[in-house]
Amino acid sequence: MVTVFFPLLLHLCSSAMIKVSVIIPAWNVGSSIEPILAALNRNRSSAVEMEVILADNLSDDDTAVRAKKAGAIVVENETGQRVTIAELRNRGVEIATGDILAFLDADVIVTSDWLETVGRRFTQGFSGVIGCITTVSDEAGWVAKVWGMRMPSTGSREKKVDYLPGCNLVVSREAFDAVHGFDEQLTTNEDKDFTFQVAMAGYPVLQLPEPVLLHQGYEKGLREFIRKEFWRQSSTLEYARKHHFTQRTLRNPLMSAGHLLMIAGCFSCILSGAFVPALCFMLAWSAPSGIIAWKGGKVDIPLYRLRLFLLTFLRWNVAGAALLPQFIRTTYRNNR
Repeated sequence: MVTVFFPLLLHLCSSAMIKVSVIIPAWNVGSSIEPILAALNRNRSSAVEMEVILADNLSDDDTAVRAKKAGAIVVENETGQRVTIAELRNRGVEIATGDILAFLDADVIVTSDWLETVGRRFTQGFSGVIGCITTVSDEAGWVAKVWGMRMPSTGSREKKVDYLPGCNLVVSREAFDAVHGFDEQLTTNEDKDFTFQVAMAGYPVLQLPEPVLLHQGYEKGLREFIRKEFWRQSSTLEYARKHHFTQRTLRNPLMSAGHLLMIAGCFSCILSGAFVPALCFMLAWSAPSGIIAWKGGKVDIPLYRLRLFLLTFLRWNVAGAALLPQFIRTTYRNNR
């Protein structure tokens, strides 16, 4: 009797119903939000209860109307001005009723087995953060394809990390509360800060190889890539300062600053006629991007490594340019 009862009890506990609150920060995505919500609705099942919350950031299109029509709960921004993505996510959590919090960007389409696959980990006792690998559509341009597929798949292995992108994060409420949610003072890098804090608090942070989600938000051309990358790199120094400039958090600012120094040294040598030192600076300037492109995995895209080198090189130099306004802001605050 005992040998039958305890396995049955264990099975019932492991298959207990959980509730997942999916939170989507959004702004002016009325023309594209319906496929995102339709994909989420295909994840509804008897195994996992789900609610979808869209945190709207003062959209002036029909984003809220379309989201409500698709069954989402809409949280309006009532501050009168647009707020950070971190604040939108936190406002969504305030009304969420799930034990598991899933954060999705408004340009990520999940697979039909996403919620069941990820939710199973939490029913089995996992308490931390999970993220999935993303890919891009076949119709995407070369910038989107090269940048969106630059991270090689981990194959059949899950990977323990200390950073996951905010476009898809699933976290236990326990871990979310332990780090007090997303830092609303960070314009960007709030996802890096959040997952890093969760890892430092002792919770596991995992990247799963499956399911692979479709990320539609990659840039369509070089101009858009440069503009968005400048924005994405706009809080790297503030993030590093928050964590007391540790080696891990300084990696990006130091690499970015190094590119600024290399370009300054290169052009200074050219202007003074010192062409051999200029060539040395140029090689040092391009070497990190060359190494990253060489290790960028095997992807069936024409001129893949050359294009990856170009985008990586642009990214580090744009990140260096983004350091300058951050440094000015930091200096201004310290002198007030």
